[in-house]
Amino acid sequence: MALDARFVLEGGKGRRHVSAADFFQGLLTTALAPDEILVEAHVPPQGPGWGFAEIVRRSGDFAVAGVIAHVRRRPGSVVRCDVARLVGFGVGDRPVRFRAAEDLLLSDDDGLSIARVAGAVTCDPPDDVHASADYRRHLARILTGDVLGHALGRTEGARRS
Repeated sequence: MALDARFVLEGGKGRRHVSAADFFQGLLTTALAPDEILVEAHVPPQGPGWGFAEIVRRSGDFAVAGVIAHVRRRPGSVVRCDVARLVGFGVGDRPVRFRAAEDLLLSDDDGLSIARVAGAVTCDPPDDVHASADYRRHLARILTGDVLGHALGRTEGARRS
């Protein structure tokens, strides 16, 4: 979803294309029909502005919470972006776009900060034996700030120390 991918599914009724946003339908549920298989994934060329982080209990486990960012910073801007996709996982029954935070990155507000964007993250995570909903929301905001900082630091024209 963060990379605007499209999937090709193939089965008894032929081939069909599904966006990543439509592919993930719920907890461990996808758009695959019982007789279909995922045969291709198409990811458009992306720029260098990406970031990824997750919190897991053990390596290889499902994430308690995670965030991936893909951004393209506007020339001459510190935070404002022309492209902004922030996706959380482990914070809902499927990957979740943080649209309010994306909208802030796309806005014309010169006073924008990474902390303000992270504060705009909204999600409705589950409570379970691994983490409370409040803890997952907290992680989503913290991780968004972290991955956004990494993503903006990787964009073209980012200042190098």
